Amino acid sequence: MAWGVFWIDPALLPSQVAVSTGAVFSLVAFRLSLRGLLPPVAYMTRGDVFVLGCTFLVFSAFGMALLSGRLAKIGQEDLARRVERWARWIYLLLFAGVLLRSL
Repeated sequence: MAWGVFWIDPALLPSQVAVSTGAVFSLVAFRLSLRGLLPPVAYMTRGDVFVLGCTFLVFSAFGMALLSGRLAKIGQEDLARRVERWARWIYLLLFAGVLLRSL
């Protein structure tokens, strides 16, 4: 869901922020539901690594949405689109790293 923000036109900042905010709220709800289902342990599990990595990715997507929206607002739309094209693939590589790390 957070990756979808990179496919929205940077000039549409409200849409990007809405998708990013929805991803943050979904992640918070997921973390709260996991807390009630899993027993408390004193060490990090694979699930904790996965959720922590996803938290980083969701907030970084939100930050990139704000950055590209700001670039578009000041007239740098070409740069904003280039940044988002790069961010799409970097995000996927980072997500693959989170998946592999949590296996």
